[in-house]
Amino acid sequence: MSNRAQSTPPAKAISLWVDTAPATSYPRLRGEITVDFAVIGGGIAGITAALLLKRGGAQVAVVEGGRVGTGVTGHTTGKSPRFTGWSTAS
Repeated sequence: MSNRAQSTPPAKAISLWVDTAPATSYPRLRGEITVDFAVIGGGIAGITAALLLKRGGAQVAVVEGGRVGTGVTGHTTGKSPRFTGWSTAS
């Protein structure tokens, strides 16, 4: 391995979604609440599940330890085609 490769600083992970989305601010859960469903995780799967449950009439709480929509969800390109007009269809 060359000295140059060893001295190169690691790249900073950036995310279009995280860097351009407005910050979220939700109250901390204090005490107990009663809901039909508690969804653990505010990534794409958790938020989608919560939305569908809510649309079905359920009372839902999403429990997320950090900022909603960040983490793996905030760094994926899986949602790019919908918002950019890109298509994989030939």
